[in-house]
Amino acid sequence: VMLTGAPLLLLDEPFAALDHQTRAGSIALLLSHQKKTGCSIVMSTHDASDPSELGAAVFRLLESP
Repeated sequence: VMLTGAPLLLLDEPFAALDHQTRAGSIALLLSHQKKTGCSIVMSTHDASDPSELGAAVFRLLESP
């Protein structure tokens, strides 16, 4: 689910259940929306490739010692 009309998109595992082709199209749509609106995107994911394709800043949460 995307919140539209807001300066911030909160996405939780947005591409987890998508096949490669649908995932690529969804990423393109998300980046197009971000470029058009200037919104910020906060996304949680377990897929290490998502931040490398989308992120300007990446924060990793690690287990505490």
